[in-house]
Amino acid sequence: MTAPRVRATPAPSSSPDLSLTDLLLFVWQHRFLILGLPILLAVLAYLGSLLLAPSYRATSTIAPSAGTPAFVLKRVADSDLVRSRIFAELNFAERHGAQSEPEAALIYSRSIATNASRDGMLSISADDREPGYAAKLADRIAQLTIGTAHDQRLSASAKTLQKLRAHAQQLGSEAEELEAGLAKVGITNWRNVLSPNEAAVIQVVADLQAESNLRSGTPAGPNESTLLFNLVQDRLAGLQGQLVGKRVGESGAVLTPAAFEVLKELYYASALRKRIARQIEAAEREQVEEIRLAAPAAVPLRPQHPRPVFNAALGAALGLAIALIVALTRERRRKSAAQLGLVDEPAAVPAAPRARSAN
Repeated sequence: MTAPRVRATPAPSSSPDLSLTDLLLFVWQHRFLILGLPILLAVLAYLGSLLLAPSYRATSTIAPSAGTPAFVLKRVADSDLVRSRIFAELNFAERHGAQSEPEAALIYSRSIATNASRDGMLSISADDREPGYAAKLADRIAQLTIGTAHDQRLSASAKTLQKLRAHAQQLGSEAEELEAGLAKVGITNWRNVLSPNEAAVIQVVADLQAESNLRSGTPAGPNESTLLFNLVQDRLAGLQGQLVGKRVGESGAVLTPAAFEVLKELYYASALRKRIARQIEAAEREQVEEIRLAAPAAVPLRPQHPRPVFNAALGAALGLAIALIVALTRERRRKSAAQLGLVDEPAAVPAAPRARSAN
């Protein structure tokens, strides 16, 4: 008979791959930590949220006008003037227990938010522990913003209109004097003195001078030049050399150098008066355009914060992350200790030998 052969047990694999069984075993070994800590933090977060005072948010929306865009309204809504009116009318400082003006201003800045959206609207949000007061606060800020912006716009428009109308009247008087001077030398109906091509050259210079005048905000004389004005100066000088000394117009009067200069001033005055007339129309439209309250604040039904369910979910996620970190740290320390021989791991039970009978 031959001696029985013993089959050796294969050595455990040293592969670092983690199987599903290993993962389930890891979770089971640390089940109290992995399941208990998230549940504990979720319950604490939920209960803590219930203990906090709720805060409600109400939002009003303002539709700006063309002359008063949203970013201008935002500056008005954030101004000290609107804030002081709110403090005086709604007793904001006393309601929040502020002991000083800076403290009340700090609470106000935290409670009020203004935002100019991409669609051109301005939203004003107010937070408060009472939903009705939050809606009242947002609406009142919106009303004060509209009223203040409207008054500022009317004041600015009135000053602008007064200045533009006075300038237009002055230009009209100067044009009458210039026309009277041309009539003395026999030139009447000055618009028909030059041909269309000749008048176009002077008109270009006059338009450039008028635009320069309106951009600078100061009266500009007919000899004030810009870059484009310098480019047409040569052609204008050539035109003057061709026309001076010739008979022009229906009356056949001789065009003198002085008369040619008067013609240029008349074209300039006409161009400037047209532009001022357009500015007057725009200023008058601004006075008619209204800044309106597009959507008044609705009384909120749910608090903005705290949110118990959200906080509970956040607490559970945080607890799970902490539990996994702690469990992995423990497992790594245990394996390190086992490799150093500080902790004896349970040895694997060898398989029983199987004897083979001799043939």
